[in-house]
Amino acid sequence: MDAQSLRSTIKTCRDLMRKDEGLSSDVERLPQFSWMLFLKCFHDHEVRREKKSKKYKRILPNNLRWENWTNPKTIPDSKLISFVNDTLFPNLADLNGNNSSTQKQHMSSMFKGFKNSVQSPSILRQIIGKIDTLSFASSDDIHTMAKMYEDMLIEMKDASGQNGEFYTARPLIRFIVNVTKPSLKKKETVLDPASGTGGFLSESLDHMSKQAKTSAEKKQLYEKTLFGFEKKPLPYLLGMMNLMLHEIDDPNITKRNTLATPFSDITEKEKFDVIITNPPFGGQEESTIAKNLPNEMQTTDTALAFLLFIMESLKKNGRCGVILPNGPLFAGGVAGKIKEVILKNFNLCYTFKQKLSSKTFM
Repeated sequence: MDAQSLRSTIKTCRDLMRKDEGLSSDVERLPQFSWMLFLKCFHDHEVRREKKSKKYKRILPNNLRWENWTNPKTIPDSKLISFVNDTLFPNLADLNGNNSSTQKQHMSSMFKGFKNSVQSPSILRQIIGKIDTLSFASSDDIHTMAKMYEDMLIEMKDASGQNGEFYTARPLIRFIVNVTKPSLKKKETVLDPASGTGGFLSESLDHMSKQAKTSAEKKQLYEKTLFGFEKKPLPYLLGMMNLMLHEIDDPNITKRNTLATPFSDITEKEKFDVIITNPPFGGQEESTIAKNLPNEMQTTDTALAFLLFIMESLKKNGRCGVILPNGPLFAGGVAGKIKEVILKNFNLCYTFKQKLSSKTFM
């Protein structure tokens, strides 16, 4: 699958989506393209796992598998939209049963609260047919698709308007990762507590993969190094898709509200060596969230609350790169108290030239 043919296929799919009445912008089209792309990618992943090991068992029942429900002989056009809306999505959302695997939990979390917006069965059928020609059978195929997908996420950022908090400019992400320098040799763990589309995690993967010289180190990187929290269905799905396209079969991204657990309950095992993030700011959390924060620093301001979470979640000698508005450094009140704690207990970098040591914020 060369880049030119892939680009042509993606363009055809997006042109088809522009004809559908349920999709009026790229901000709406990319998520719809993503859930189909994800299920095809997951299908190829399971087929690849089956070929490698006879012990592997697919997590999806027959009627929800890509090769079955996308077959017009199984689901005709007249029933395609109703099947997707009333059978496929609800069953994927309820996949997390008593004998649940991590993959089932991920799948269930992704499709809970997510809706299909494609209204035309003929357009959906044509898009499915085009996506079916894509292959995720080799690492080269996956890397090619990952690059295309990253480009689409950037386009989505440019068209997102008020939804722009989900997306961070790639040069800024790369700069922060390069400065914090997460180390695979030291078995450091990396967290993005507002992981969005997975930009910080995928960039960290690229950065640390250069350090992976053995199969054991690669296993460490792909399974026990990168972690994310995301509470909203859309960026969660996009982030999972992004990391799977970077060959992480089972991404450690959890669908959760980072601020919903009392910070005093954070144990040493739940702390991280490197935290890099662009948390949502300019908004307000529910009043109940403030109770989870330390006394005298309780606030519903999202930027301040995330900053407090990061302070509680860094290991000794940990590093943090975080994008924040001016308020936490220059405002009074709770912000002033938080700044006082940072200056007292952390190494706050006012410039990026300062050597990173101790618990470092930049």
